[in-house]
Amino acid sequence: MHRVACITSLREPYYTQVKEGEKTWEIRLNKGEWKEVGRGDWVLAFRKDGKGEFVIFEVLERRDYTSFRAALEDVGFRNAIPHAEDVEEALKPYAQIYGTGEGKEVIALKIRVVGEFCGEISPDKLKKYLSSFRGERG
Repeated sequence: MHRVACITSLREPYYTQVKEGEKTWEIRLNKGEWKEVGRGDWVLAFRKDGKGEFVIFEVLERRDYTSFRAALEDVGFRNAIPHAEDVEEALKPYAQIYGTGEGKEVIALKIRVVGEFCGEISPDKLKKYLSSFRGERG
């Protein structure tokens, strides 16, 4: 049994990199819904541009860190930010979204896509539907 533990969005190029299996680690601040995400959970990730596409990925492993740098160095920065040339470049997207992340709890999730949808469905409509069965799913 799997549960949809979190609903999120991914901007390009990260959405396509997850979908195609290039991006195998998702790194986030350990707050909100992300605090509860663990091994075996599913995460539904919308393509942020609003085209109605989404992927569902399974969490294969969860690791906790005290900074984005520590997470990127441990999991391999290209596994999280495939186009980056070095750790410094890989840190830039996180700094734009979260600031430095130093001294904050950070999680790294090893992921694999288990499903995808491309069609005419609004993220709001799907979120409402999914909120009705956020518990165990097979």
